[in-house]
Amino acid sequence: MLLGRGALMEAERHARDAIRIAPDDAQAHRLMGMVMTEAGRAPVGEYHYRQALALAGEEATTLANLAWNLKLQGRISEARTLYERSAVLAAAVPKTLLGWARLEEAAGNLPRAVELADRAESLARANPLAARVRAAILAQLGSVEAALACLDAIGDPGPLELSEKGRLMDRLGRHDEAFAAFDAGKKRALALGAQPYQAEGTRDQVLRLKSFFTAPRLAALPRAARRQDVA
Repeated sequence: MLLGRGALMEAERHARDAIRIAPDDAQAHRLMGMVMTEAGRAPVGEYHYRQALALAGEEATTLANLAWNLKLQGRISEARTLYERSAVLAAAVPKTLLGWARLEEAAGNLPRAVELADRAESLARANPLAARVRAAILAQLGSVEAALACLDAIGDPGPLELSEKGRLMDRLGRHDEAFAAFDAGKKRALALGAQPYQAEGTRDQVLRLKSFFTAPRLAALPRAARRQDVA
């Protein structure tokens, strides 16, 4: 629940407490793996996922989580192997299939990515995450209208789905509709508890930067010379 709200520091504190109390508990290490991965500390997250697997044996969700962690580290081949092992243990898990689809998308294997996203969507009809992932892959393939249709099928789109609709409409030249989708996405995010844009603070920062980076100061800064050893 804390991770869903983005409360990473609080979630990390609870995970550390859990490991301190029960260092041999696989669930505590799984939780820490999730927190560290979400916080952008993938190598630490990898360590805790591997600890969980060592303690509890191969388990489909932990394998899939570790696969996503390795994907974030750019270790595509290792991640693919883990997704394959996870799918053998639990073949019909939409989230696993979607993570695998995004891996194949990152690897440039778009037909395989679409196949996996289609399987996930067949298992989770009207699932916003499934629709969003499938739409992103279709858009990369150039099927922008089909991608937009995926998002239109969601009955109650959230901020991410509305923002993606805005981007797709912008690509189609439907700029007024794109702006409306972006606006609706921002409003929905605020209604769900997102932080509002700090206009006053941003304005002050811009004024401070403008007053500091004046022409005389910029003229005094050293400038890089053109390199001759490379094109």
